[in-house]
Amino acid sequence: MGCVRRTVTLPVPRDRAWRSITEPGWLADDRERTIEERIEERRLTWRWGDGDDESLVELTLDDDPEGTRLTVLEIRTADLPEVPAVVPAGMRALALA
Repeated sequence: MGCVRRTVTLPVPRDRAWRSITEPGWLADDRERTIEERIEERRLTWRWGDGDDESLVELTLDDDPEGTRLTVLEIRTADLPEVPAVVPAGMRALALA
């Protein structure tokens, strides 16, 4: 399964981390994104790429004694099992991690 997970602690409060990851142009990448789920100051999930190169990306923010813990999860959509449309994308990604 093509899956990458990384976690880093940011030395800033969660609201500031959220503003940083949601401001336009924060990713140095020109791929189109389709937002699947947005839970303010908690989770942002999108798809990018196309065909066999499409991925589901999830950014999750959690409080940490040293600031905010940012977890990045990226899964190739070709590796995702069929999941009913009623299951939110973020839950699908977490279940597979």
